[in-house]
Amino acid sequence: MKTYDERTEKNLATLAPAAQAAARAFLAVAVPAMAAQGVTLKIICGNRTHAEQNALYAQGRTKPGPIVTNARGGESRHNSGRAWDIGLFRGKVYLEESPLYHECAAIGHSCGLNCGAFWTKFPDPPHYETR
Repeated sequence: MKTYDERTEKNLATLAPAAQAAARAFLAVAVPAMAAQGVTLKIICGNRTHAEQNALYAQGRTKPGPIVTNARGGESRHNSGRAWDIGLFRGKVYLEESPLYHECAAIGHSCGLNCGAFWTKFPDPPHYETR
């Protein structure tokens, strides 16, 4: 089993076993593809508690910041360890938006994953989940 950076491994460990296997299959293809573009791919979020999900849901509604989710605690696959978010980095700089997220989504789709980049109501390019 190939290992990845510490942050990715820590977040992988929070996922359900089937999601871990799916995420590793995705990473095996996506990490080298992004490296060829001069970018590092990391899993930056895995499982979330209901409280963590509710705090994200409050953002942009009752707390400052942009809306980042439409799912309350218990409504997100993050709460059951079946979803993760990726981050792309050029050196130490986090790429909040990049067309490379759509390249990763195509890889995820080919691996059988649901990818937030394809959502029409609330696109979420860093989000991946098992079907």
